[in-house]
Amino acid sequence: MGKHYRKVFTDRGVDPRKITITGYPLLDGTAISDRNCRREDLFKKIGFNANKSLILLITQPFVEDGLWTKNLRDLFFKSVTESLIAKGFQLVIKLHPRENLNKEIEKRKGVFITRDMSLEELMLASDAVVTISSTAGLWALAYGKPLVILSCFPSGIGINLLKDLGLCVDTLKELPSIMI
Repeated sequence: MGKHYRKVFTDRGVDPRKITITGYPLLDGTAISDRNCRREDLFKKIGFNANKSLILLITQPFVEDGLWTKNLRDLFFKSVTESLIAKGFQLVIKLHPRENLNKEIEKRKGVFITRDMSLEELMLASDAVVTISSTAGLWALAYGKPLVILSCFPSGIGINLLKDLGLCVDTLKELPSIMI
């Protein structure tokens, strides 16, 4: 993830000599997953129309890590939500476990916000996955889901390796058109 996250861990007291790249344990499960997520069951659970496209937005704790202001995060949620909902997509926002959000995301029809639902279940039911920078993007690719990288927002972590693997969106005007 780069120097910034190395510093996040060392600032939390992790000995830098103990920081080792070991792989990505969440991806290990994709090879053995039975992929028996019933899309209809998930749609019923969250109150969405199973005949409409579902976009999964995976977030990151950029505010908590000191990379974004709360105002930038508000702008991010508002602009992404508005651009997708306006084109008739349904959106599930999967919050990162370390994000400290209270009521910063405006609740609106066609948007479901969760921190606790299974990322695997959400990913299997979705038609596409959108993120700025998340290793969960690799998980989406392992499941054969189209991956969209929002490069129009700063990630602050240097080179985003996912940009070579997914569709990059440099302006939000592009987002709805590539989701079709």
